[in-house]
Amino acid sequence: MMTLCSALMVAGCSDSDHEATPAEKCDSLISDICNRLVECVGGRTQEQCEEAVGMEIPCGSTKAVSSDYDRCVDQVGENSCYYLFHNDPATGEPVLTLPAACKEVILF
Repeated sequence: MMTLCSALMVAGCSDSDHEATPAEKCDSLISDICNRLVECVGGRTQEQCEEAVGMEIPCGSTKAVSSDYDRCVDQVGENSCYYLFHNDPATGEPVLTLPAACKEVILF
């Protein structure tokens, strides 16, 4: 899978009834990224992607999200497939390039 772990961590969204917890925001961001992966690259289902990323990123341990969280979510949804995913010349595998707003957005 792509190197999502190091990009997101040091170390979307809320329901109308309550503010989402940091762990829920982490899960939501992973869901958004996996949605784009399925849309842009294919090869995996949403569930497969979320399961694979969930093994690398322990959202249940999320203490907070940075102030760039909402901007990160927006950019993941708005950026083109070409910007978000490119093929690694050495392996031919897709590599995720997260927007700058997503760097260290999940805090453990």
